[in-house]
Amino acid sequence: MEIQEIGGTRKTVEAGVAFVREALAEANNVKREPVSASELTVALQCGGSDGYSGVSANPALGAASDPAGPARRHRDPVGDALRPMAQSHLLTRRAVSREVGEKLVALMRWW
Repeated sequence: MEIQEIGGTRKTVEAGVAFVREALAEANNVKREPVSASELTVALQCGGSDGYSGVSANPALGAASDPAGPARRHRDPVGDALRPMAQSHLLTRRAVSREVGEKLVALMRWW
């Protein structure tokens, strides 16, 4: 939702509330069942960086995506294409295998 398209903050909030009510009604019809945390996929998207991103937000997101353990880490997509380039040395240490880490390094060199 874009405030400019909808016509102001109040109208955007109202549209957001209406959307959530509709989504909740649909979500409440879904049959819930237990699944292993290893089945989860956590998508991470940068919302804009500031001086504290690397100190607080980024480590917090990393910790939040780790509870299911290393077997699942490679399934967590990162929605920020440029930031991993500067931090590929951190990502390679977390790769599921050396081969995957080397592929990441090769991709960063190509980029």
